[in-house]
Amino acid sequence: QKVRLMGKDLKKDKNKISVSLHGAMEYELECKYESDTSWEITIPARAACGVYDVYVTANGERRVFRLGL
Repeated sequence: QKVRLMGKDLKKDKNKISVSLHGAMEYELECKYESDTSWEITIPARAACGVYDVYVTANGERRVFRLGL
């Protein structure tokens, strides 16, 4: 499944972005630059069904979206 991470000033050369899911299982997700306001995130087909906290790290800062997916 492909989803989009949207935000401001997400420049490829300025930000190292990582996204992970934390719940019954944990997954590091593939992140692909699209534009300065959008990154494509791939959720693997093998991901177990359930509710996950989403951890987003950009430019050295982490944000946690509780029950985000």
